[in-house]
Amino acid sequence: MTGLELDSLNRIMSFTYDYVGTWPCGCVLAVVSDMPMYAKDTAKSVSKLIRDGVKVDRVPHETFQTMEFGHKITCEIKDHRERAERRLASKAMREAAK
Repeated sequence: MTGLELDSLNRIMSFTYDYVGTWPCGCVLAVVSDMPMYAKDTAKSVSKLIRDGVKVDRVPHETFQTMEFGHKITCEIKDHRERAERRLASKAMREAAK
């Protein structure tokens, strides 16, 4: 990798905040990285989440990395629970195939 490519990669990866989209039930379903070089795309993505009724919070990148992402089995919305169960079943099948 050349110095220019490495510099570009460092600029891309230098974001420190994420916009996290959470449904009212608490399921974290979307994340948009806050990268200055893509400010317009970030704004479009965040505004779409808000229009879709998703609560959006700006959190430090380290905080997002510790969050449980996806539907939760404990969610009060039946469809979300079913999706979480399917995801866990699929994950178990993949691990069993190894």
